[in-house]
Amino acid sequence: MPLRSLCHQQHPCPTLPHLLSCKIFSLLFLTSFLLGVQADAEGNKTSTVLATAPAFYPRLATIMTGADPTHSFAAAVIEAPNASSRRLVLLKRTLVSSSQETWEPLTEIVSDPDPTADLSNGYLYQLEDGTILCAYRHHTGPPRRRVYRIAVSASTDGGNSFSLRSIVSAGPVGVWEPFIYTHSSNRTLLRLLFSAELINGGQQDIVQYDSTDAGHTWRLSARVHTANSRNGMPGATELPDRSLLIVFEGFWSGVWAHFTVNSMRSFDGGTTWSQPTIVYAPSVASGRNAGSPQIAFDPRTNRVCVVFMCDQNRTAGSRRAAGGWPDEAQVWMRGGELDAHSPQAPLVWDHQPVSLTTITPTAYWPSLFLDEEKDLMLSDSESLSRHGSERRNSEVPLLRVAYQTSDGRAALTDYSPLA
Repeated sequence: MPLRSLCHQQHPCPTLPHLLSCKIFSLLFLTSFLLGVQADAEGNKTSTVLATAPAFYPRLATIMTGADPTHSFAAAVIEAPNASSRRLVLLKRTLVSSSQETWEPLTEIVSDPDPTADLSNGYLYQLEDGTILCAYRHHTGPPRRRVYRIAVSASTDGGNSFSLRSIVSAGPVGVWEPFIYTHSSNRTLLRLLFSAELINGGQQDIVQYDSTDAGHTWRLSARVHTANSRNGMPGATELPDRSLLIVFEGFWSGVWAHFTVNSMRSFDGGTTWSQPTIVYAPSVASGRNAGSPQIAFDPRTNRVCVVFMCDQNRTAGSRRAAGGWPDEAQVWMRGGELDAHSPQAPLVWDHQPVSLTTITPTAYWPSLFLDEEKDLMLSDSESLSRHGSERRNSEVPLLRVAYQTSDGRAALTDYSPLA
């Protein structure tokens, strides 16, 4: 079955704009780990994840090392604290053979020995001149004097070393989850989305900062605000009509602390945005939530795929059954179609999303990635999945989800395409 059919029936997944060749996805793993890929009898890959140390909130990108697209490697940024400091680490994938690959640390992007430091939310983006940017949150200080920052570090030597390039935002109110994108009309205009609280722990907007000097300086260009909401976790992708689609979590249902997945669209490269529409809203009466979305466009099928975490299936007897979040979240996917005859018409979302992971273990912070082989890849804090067959000539994609359990065990779950 072609991927379109799977996305249509399984209501798919999300993430990332057309960034040079920096197609990004998220993966949570560990300070050092090995992802061994073995081929089965039919040539399809089965994956085993081996992890030795804690790591969180991964994001992965294809890093170009030359003009030829074949000159590239996959790299992941992860939060990888150790005994002495909080750290963001860059991991590099090495293809050992056609059926095996390894992931190993390439360099430390940034570290801070301050015991109050919070380093996370790393996001990779490669400029056309080859410079690799990593945006992240860097918070320090005791509660009453805490400084919340969004920072950008850069590498000009292919990811072997990084140095601080700029502080986008700094102050006493929380900022989180940066996401860099560009539009095909102007790749030199960098745009950085992130979540900005109005008061700590309360209402939150999504803000957009622009840079025209490769990330050295930034200026505020847009703000997404809705009364009585907490908008955050933004992700964006460019569609064939050159419009942009952003997804994010918020309280658009009008119920405080009831998260829904929402989207907005821009037809001017991200300067202005439409009113938000809901991608998925769980039952308000049940107190369930859906959030942390990311998005991708699959050019093979003209399908938009959104992935998010959702606790719709949370068990009634769980300790968080009264409405807590995000315990017992699962990774869900939802697909959407563009109207070929009316490109600016709203997307038509599939009837229902589908869950890709089980309630135990909880799966956090999913993201979607278009890799060099144009396969849809999904991963999150405890799961890694892959859309697409490794056999280039096959039209039957495989959906594979591997996840890390809370007690450190690795697990693998395969999904067969639906008829």
